[in-house]
Amino acid sequence: MKRLQALIFNFDGTLADTAQAWRNAFNLSFSDHGLPCWFDDSVSARRYFRSSRETEWIGRIGKRHMLDSPTIQSVLDRRDHHFNSMAESGLVPMRADTKSLIQRASAKGIRIGIATMAERAPVMSVIEQSMGMQAVDTFAAIQCHSVGDAAKPDPQIYTNLIERLGVSPLDCVAVESSASGMSSAYHAGIYTIGLKDRRKGVEPMQHSDMTIGSLTMTAGQLLAAAGGPKAPPQVNELAALL
Repeated sequence: MKRLQALIFNFDGTLADTAQAWRNAFNLSFSDHGLPCWFDDSVSARRYFRSSRETEWIGRIGKRHMLDSPTIQSVLDRRDHHFNSMAESGLVPMRADTKSLIQRASAKGIRIGIATMAERAPVMSVIEQSMGMQAVDTFAAIQCHSVGDAAKPDPQIYTNLIERLGVSPLDCVAVESSASGMSSAYHAGIYTIGLKDRRKGVEPMQHSDMTIGSLTMTAGQLLAAAGGPKAPPQVNELAALL
C-alpha cells in the first residue's frame, strides 16, 4: 500500500505567493482611510508577515495614529476586499512549482488538501484563475478557518482536514511556509516540509521535519534534505513525483 495518501498545502506563501498582493491591499486600505501608513519591503512590513496575531499588530498602528476599534476593523475589512478583488482578477497567481506538484500528485491518485487561515473566497479564486474552473475538483478537501475554530499553531485545522480526507496523518505530507503553520501540522502528527518564505526573512523552522527553498528540486535533492536513507516512505514516494 502506498504511504503517501495525501499532500496538503497552506495558502499564503505556499499555494500562492501572496506577499505583494497583501501589501498592495493594505496600502489601498490605508489610502481609503486617509492614513499616513505605508507597507513596502521594509523591516516593518516583514514584521507584519511574521505575526500570527494581526489584530494585535494592526492595533499598534491604531495606537500610533489614534484610531478607534471600528476604524481598525474597517481597515482590515477594506484590506480583505482589495485582496479578494485582486484574487478574482487573476492578480494573485498560484506558485508554478506548487501547481506542477499538485498536477503530478493528483494524476497519481494522491489526495490534495489545503489547510489555511485564509478566507475561502480568495483561495477558490486563485485555484480557478490559475488552473481553470474544473480544477477545483482536483482538491479533495479545502479547510479554511471558521469563527470559533482554534487558529494555527493549534493543530485543529489539520486534524479536521485529515478527517475529511479520510487518511491517517502518518500517510500525509504537509507543505507549510510559516512557523505557526508548521507547528500546527507537526502537532497533528503529519510529516511537515518547511518551505522558506521570502516574505518573512529568517524565521524559525524548528517544527518542520525538513526545510527547502522551493518545490523545484530533483528527487535526489529532496531525499538528501529529508535525511537520505533515513527519509520516511511517504517522502520517497513524494520524491518520485519530482
